[in-house]
Amino acid sequence: MNVFSQLARGGVSALSISLAACGTETADLVLTNANVYTLSWGEPDREGIPAADAPFAEGVWSPDAEAVAVKGGLILAVGSAAEMDAYAGPSTEMRDLDGATVVPGLIESHGHYEELGELAEEVDLIGVQTEAEIVERVMARAETIADGEWIIGRGWDEGDFANRLPTNSRLNQLLPNTPVVLKGLRGFAILGNAAALDAVGIDRNTPTPSGGEIVKDASGNLTGVLLNRAEPLLRFAVPERSLEQRKRVVLHGLNAIIEKGYVAGHHAGVFPNYTEAYLALAEEGALPIRVEAMLSTREPGRALLE
Repeated sequence: MNVFSQLARGGVSALSISLAACGTETADLVLTNANVYTLSWGEPDREGIPAADAPFAEGVWSPDAEAVAVKGGLILAVGSAAEMDAYAGPSTEMRDLDGATVVPGLIESHGHYEELGELAEEVDLIGVQTEAEIVERVMARAETIADGEWIIGRGWDEGDFANRLPTNSRLNQLLPNTPVVLKGLRGFAILGNAAALDAVGIDRNTPTPSGGEIVKDASGNLTGVLLNRAEPLLRFAVPERSLEQRKRVVLHGLNAIIEKGYVAGHHAGVFPNYTEAYLALAEEGALPIRVEAMLSTREPGRALLE
């Protein structure tokens, strides 16, 4: 990859290194006064001991260069400041990094970017302590969604709420026509309002799966909470996001790893619905980084329900 992440003073700068020294070509940019680790030395052994040619001695790593010359987004050369001066011309930008660390572009090796993106799209309920807080956060999201969109959230701690499970009564009053599904932090509980339960066909007569519970009040009415092996009845009945929503989710996830300094990534287990989103973004030229997609041939949630 021939891309740069933002250079941060005193921090780690993700820089894609593709060494291609080109004599006396004039560089567009020379990064100097840096601690450069080219990672061009050998691999460590099976015990993790650095290779003999690595800049490592007495337990301490040392940079193996101090300047980098760049042209057209590609590395021309890496070496000492004096050596890189040979690539400087009248229009070359000379950037003093003031001792910042420069390393090759970091590639994220195993991520689930749709999950990162879905988190960005969902109501964050981590840390809520009361049912009122849950309702407040849901209503804040309700003001931002388009007509017909479901409100999805996650993060209320079913452990903290074990002796005082929330109910959907207030959400039923405030959002009678907007389905709301709120997943528990640990995957053992889920809360849906009446609009969501009606939409997926869960009612007081729905059979309870073995090892699960569809929570009801003293009158036999649904409270909206499904526990343990009943939880997937609602989780996996939520309608598929539209293609535009899935594209938005993918971009959220990719931008999240870009912010951490990665210049490429490996998406592990891309379900068919998100494969479609990736292909659409690629055709539009909208993917911000290169992604190696490891495809999954099963639909999300199928293994848990069978």
